[in-house]
Order: sequence, then C-alpha cells, then structure tokens
Amino acid sequence: MPFDPGRIPFRGSHGVGSVAPVIRRGALLKMLGIAVVAAVIASLVAVLIRWLPESASEEMDRITFVFWFATIISIGIFALVAAVIIEAVWAFRVQPDDDTDGPPIHGNTRLEIAWTIVPAILVIAIGVVSAVVLSKNADAGANPLRVKVFAQQFAWRFEYPGNVRSDELVLPLHRHVKFEMTSADVIHSFWIPQMGQKQDVVPGIETEIVVTPTRTGSFSLICTELCGLGHATMRAPVARLLAPSSAFSISGSVGRPAARAESSRGSSAARVRSMVCASRARSIVRRSR
Repeated sequence: MPFDPGRIPFRGSHGVGSVAPVIRRGALLKMLGIAVVAAVIASLVAVLIRWLPESASEEMDRITFVFWFATIISIGIFALVAAVIIEAVWAFRVQPDDDTDGPPIHGNTRLEIAWTIVPAILVIAIGVVSAVVLSKNADAGANPLRVKVFAQQFAWRFEYPGNVRSDELVLPLHRHVKFEMTSADVIHSFWIPQMGQKQDVVPGIETEIVVTPTRTGSFSLICTELCGLGHATMRAPVARLLAPSSAFSISGSVGRPAARAESSRGSSAARVRSMVCASRARSIVRRSR
C-alpha cells in the first residue's frame, strides 16, 4: 500500500495493520471553504428562483415559514455533506491502475453518535413545527364563513349562507372561511395556490379546509387530482377579495340587491349576496369590453 501522510499505521486496540485517520488543519480548512461555497450556491438557488406563489392567506404565510425553515436546515446539511464528499474524493483518490484494497478502518464512535443524534433532532424540529402549523391552519375560529363546495367533472359550484349559489368563489378579507366539500363522482382536489391549503374532495365524504384571505386579488381554484379527460379544465375563478368595510360600496353599483344587503347590517348571507352580485356584474362588464 502506498504511503499516505494522512493515515498513520499503528498497532493499537483495533489490531495490527489498522490505521488511525489524522485530520489535518489544512483539510479542515479546505472542507470549510467547500462548505461555504456549496451553501452560497444552494442559497442562491433557493432565493433567486420563485418556488412558491406570493402568499394571499394566513395559512400560506405559515406554510411558507415551514418551507424556509426546512430549506435552511437542508442547505446546512447539503453544504456539510458536499464538503466531506468532495474533499474525500480528492484527497484519497488513487491511480487508475491501483487495484489494491483500502486499509481496514474501524471508524469513529463519537462521530457516528453525532451524525445520528443531530439529524434526529433536526427531523424532530421539522416535525414539531409542521404539526403546530397544521393545527393552526385547521383552526376556523369561533365565527367562520361557511361555504359549501360541490365538485363534479369538470366544474366547481359554491353555496353560501342563505342558499346563495355561484360558480365563482368570492371571499371576504381577513375572515376565516371554512369550506365544506363533497364530490358527486370521483376524487377531486381543492387548491388555490396563493392560499396554500389543499384538500381532497371525496365522494360520499365531507372534507373540510380553512382559508383566511389577507390581500385582494383575482386567483384561480385548481383541481390537482387527476379526475378524467377534462381534468386540466377544472378551474374556477376566485373573485377579487372584498374587505368587509368596502363590500357594500363595491356592490352598490349592482342595484337593489346591494341596497337590501346594506340595510341588513348583521347578515352574513346578505353580505355574501352583494359580493356575488358584484362579482357577476364585473364579469359581464369584462365580457362586454
């Protein structure tokens, strides 16, 4: 075996011919440099590429936090592993015609304990954070707006309090909305990308999901479960989200339905009617242009 200054043969507790690896300061510095470069590259990839849509709900804010929490941990592990692998491949390379066996190395018990305990702690931390976020995202509060969702190949239908029905989803701003969902045929999946939450819609079973909008905008509700030939077309518009304080003034241009809604201040059903009417009116205006 050719002499390697990084490994010193010795006679010890592991037997004759075993070797004790000696980690030199230069090798540690090289690995540290490689780890920094790998971390910078991975961080640039994580930051410069938009992996998630811009958040439009409290639930999506929490999901984004979990994503970056796990990403930061992953970048650290990636940098460490990349540094060790690159340094090992470079420092312990052999000649192409060297077919001799490598030296029998027992290992390092303390290192093995460390790389078992540390990943376990990190995985538990990710699990705990995820569990807390899942619990908070499922909390609809004391007075949510309940919207029934009906899925059918290949369309969505919505029913609001007061038996108000629409093919367009209209949501109030800064209020918990609890969707109670069922399917008429096959399994579908309810997902508004900017709001994060996703839930299967299953025939014969009522599934639930909670969304709390935090900004205005027009979005799309997408089915993310392959449900047939028309799966790609199974989308529904999510109308501009209306702040509770401005819902009546926006819907005032619709006419009498809005006036009736304004007179019933405490009625959530009337507010939803006014928002749906306003949404339909905007659609008519857009098509007439």
